[in-house]
Amino acid sequence: MTRKEERQTMIGVRGYFAVVTVLFLISVVLFTLFDIGGGNPRFILIFSYLFVIPLLMLIGYKILGYIKRYSQAQRLALGFAGLLNLLVFGYILLFIFTWLFYYMI
Repeated sequence: MTRKEERQTMIGVRGYFAVVTVLFLISVVLFTLFDIGGGNPRFILIFSYLFVIPLLMLIGYKILGYIKRYSQAQRLALGFAGLLNLLVFGYILLFIFTWLFYYMI
């Protein structure tokens, strides 16, 4: 996040990701110790969506901030390219997150 962002927004975003990270690490420990879930992918998807979707929203917000300076045709092209990149990046992040979760357990 840049210096232009409000302090409350930065604290909120960092706090959200810190809380989700702590909950994720606690769940990994509990799943390992008590063998909870039995390989059910629903638990993994909950945390992956809690991480990936807000991260993609933040990246999309930053992309929109960068393309404001261009003309309308350039904004349209850059916005479309940015959306396609976010879609591909999102699928890759979901795969990596799921793979790391199974690797950690």
